Amino acid sequence: MRTRTILAFLALTALWILAVPAAQAAPTQGDWTLKVGDRAGEIELGLTTDSGKHRSQHYSTWAVREFEGIGQAMSASNRASFALVREAGRIDFEGRIDNGRGSGTFRFTPSPSFARSMESLDFEVDDHHQFGMALQDVTLEFARQMRSADLEDLDSSQLIAFRFHGVSLDYIEAVREAGQTIRDSKKLVAFRVHGIQPDWIRSLHRAGYEPSNSKLVAMKVHGVTIPWIEAMAASGIGPLPIEKLIAFRVHQVTPEMIAAFVDLGYGDLDGSQLVAFRVHDVSPEFVRELDVLGLEPAASQLIAMRIHQVTPEFVRGLRDAGAELDISGFITAKIQGVTPESVAEARRQGLRRLDLGGILDWHHSRRHSS
Repeated sequence: MRTRTILAFLALTALWILAVPAAQAAPTQGDWTLKVGDRAGEIELGLTTDSGKHRSQHYSTWAVREFEGIGQAMSASNRASFALVREAGRIDFEGRIDNGRGSGTFRFTPSPSFARSMESLDFEVDDHHQFGMALQDVTLEFARQMRSADLEDLDSSQLIAFRFHGVSLDYIEAVREAGQTIRDSKKLVAFRVHGIQPDWIRSLHRAGYEPSNSKLVAMKVHGVTIPWIEAMAASGIGPLPIEKLIAFRVHQVTPEMIAAFVDLGYGDLDGSQLVAFRVHDVSPEFVRELDVLGLEPAASQLIAMRIHQVTPEFVRGLRDAGAELDISGFITAKIQGVTPESVAEARRQGLRRLDLGGILDWHHSRRHSS
């Protein structure tokens, strides 16, 4: 089996056949480029097809041994002729190779018997699929194995995707033996794309988590690991459901952040509050600045203060102007547009009642009079 991918978009371009309507003429020919690979016995081969409406490219690293006649072509330093022979058909390459680099044209000849055999296994195969199957070395035995695996939405396109991403019968069985129930063909591809291994599934189950297939992918994508889960538990927060674990990783709620809030007296924060803290930038530093001012807001008040931009500077400014407010008062004052300057002006004009009610009455009267 050839080595996978030298370009990041290979996972999409390898399935170029899916983007071309079946009514078009099969893209059985195109151009190729070649250069010697970085490791001995490998070449980097690029294939390009252009039907006029759709241009497709496929770049991969291949083992030289997979091609017939390429040894002679590589050493000839002139006209090259070699072939890739698969059960699905034969790809013949013509061109020139010189000094480890080459280019030319290729033509794909599909195997009629392969198509008939695939149809007997209930796989619809056209020339587009066959070309992809030849590239990915989809064999009849592989098709039989996948058909026996009791999978949903299994078709020719998925067989090609399976081969490209390394979904094998052994992998499917190992995932199931690890405790994950899966029949969705597309999810299996996602498992392989994101590097989901049976050992990781087993470790999650031992930790008491039984994620759905979609949540398992989300956990892997966002880096929910067993050591990270253990660090979360050690930080003082109780067992977290899968949704919260994912949300914590998405919003970068860390064990260090939780431990800092515990030290500040916020040891009873739940998962939703911690996520809200990250979303609204409630940091331990912000809480410490408020503590210096003698304020001890509840979690909901901290969030409200950040939402409404009630900063330590704003609090200090109102106090310096003479305002006598509690935490809720500072939040309400900010919402109503009260500023340190407006409170100072109210005092200059003789306002004696500098609690929230007095300040708002004066503020609203000034607004109406203007």
